[in-house]
Amino acid sequence: MSTVSVTALGMACPLGLSALAACAAIRGNLNHREELPYSLADDDPVIGAALPLIPPHTPRRARWIALAAAALRDTLKDQLAALPGLPLLIARPDPRCTSQELCALLSAELGVPLSPARVGIVIGGSSVGLRLVARARELLAEGGAQACVVLAADSLIEASTLHTLHRARRLASNQNPDGLHPGEAAACLLIQPHTRRAWGHVLGVGASQEPARLDNDAPLRAEGLAQASLAALREAGLAAHQLDFRVSDGTGESFYFKEQSLLPARILRQRVEQLELWTPALQLCHVGAAAGLCDAVIALVAFAKRYAPGPRALVCAGADDGDRAALVLEAAS
Repeated sequence: MSTVSVTALGMACPLGLSALAACAAIRGNLNHREELPYSLADDDPVIGAALPLIPPHTPRRARWIALAAAALRDTLKDQLAALPGLPLLIARPDPRCTSQELCALLSAELGVPLSPARVGIVIGGSSVGLRLVARARELLAEGGAQACVVLAADSLIEASTLHTLHRARRLASNQNPDGLHPGEAAACLLIQPHTRRAWGHVLGVGASQEPARLDNDAPLRAEGLAQASLAALREAGLAAHQLDFRVSDGTGESFYFKEQSLLPARILRQRVEQLELWTPALQLCHVGAAAGLCDAVIALVAFAKRYAPGPRALVCAGADDGDRAALVLEAAS
């Protein structure tokens, strides 16, 4: 599959309503964690990161629309009116909203008409946004479009979501240090055929399934993540030792950090002194289906602003259902 380029990007999260603002905050090791206005059965405070512009207790769907619209505006800026003519691929976690409803809500928020016929929606977790990059590349290869927009958004800032995480003992708290902090975010990429005028290039995409999950007893060996990473590297024509850094969606849960610690041994065939690991979720908190695409934006901005350790990055993301995806990204020359 041919290389494609990211010619525009956007992001919205509690650290900033633009990719540049959010990435500057992440680079500065800032976070927006605070006690959220939700109570749990054991009266433990819920610590997370919510977008200040969205009122507390706003329903998850409304939060999703606000975040998604902000990321789209940041990406397309004064070209937002061109959005109805572009294929729009959307990654989101909630299957209850139909494509017609979603298009109507986004259209009202953005002030531009969106047709369900040009919008593709995929339901999934943290890895789904990276999988949609592969689908965007296929659409471009088929010749059906000259550009494609990929969008991922999610919010864990909702009472029912928080209680579900709490019952599963996945929320970080005084009683559970091995947990996650809930957050919310949206990220967006405009993908076009290869061009030098870009934030960066997608050299390879890979996906696989991890047998081990939080809800089973299978031993964690990072098999799924390794297979996804190696598939992306094969497409890129690279070996793992030619990478300069990794970006992971791992949050505060030890399961996902262990997976990342196992990955280098499974993909490296040649010794390297260092393969730096970036974990933006420590600043962003857990942003669900938006995580993988947020990590891609963070790597691409680091390329453009010249603070990345080198010109090639491996972006990895893993969903709770075992889905794993990886991108190999390269800086534009």
